[in-house]
Amino acid sequence: MILLTLAGNMLVTVSDWRAYLVVRAYAAGAATMPDVEAAHTFAVAVAVATVPVVPATYVVFLVWLWLVRVNSELWAGPAAHRRARGWVIASWMTPVANLWFPYQVVSDICQASAPRRPALRGPLKAWWALFVAATVVGRTLGGFYGREEITLDVLRSTAAMSTVSMVLELAAGALIILIVHRITGWQNERLTGA
Repeated sequence: MILLTLAGNMLVTVSDWRAYLVVRAYAAGAATMPDVEAAHTFAVAVAVATVPVVPATYVVFLVWLWLVRVNSELWAGPAAHRRARGWVIASWMTPVANLWFPYQVVSDICQASAPRRPALRGPLKAWWALFVAATVVGRTLGGFYGREEITLDVLRSTAAMSTVSMVLELAAGALIILIVHRITGWQNERLTGA
């Protein structure tokens, strides 16, 4: 699911650059109205295809996170976690707390699951920093998409911000895939070893 989300983000960036380049070419007389309409149709198709993937990914990730949290309590106990189990889900949705509680939840699960401690501290910190940065850029990008007046400058800025967002999301995505893989592997080893 994370890979699907990342692929969708790449398509959105491609769509944003395509819109900018086609409108720029149209303004210069090098493209036609059907070219502009085709770019718009592509953008709508990308949006329709990618919008449902993000919430589905969050749901699958939160189910996984809940399950690995329960498993990690079997080995390390609830005291090994800084937050009560309910924060596994609430941490992502609570304003202000969502700036660091999700990191703590994942970090505690990782530490409780790892056969040797400390585990994955660098990748965890890098993932969280990239994820927060991507979220901030994504929120800024949302402001570009919502503008009433769309100019060539707005389209160029949107494409540039979309590229920055995509790069941050790809890096964060690669790290969280590594983290998910490691935690799942550690827990599977413990379960099969038991």
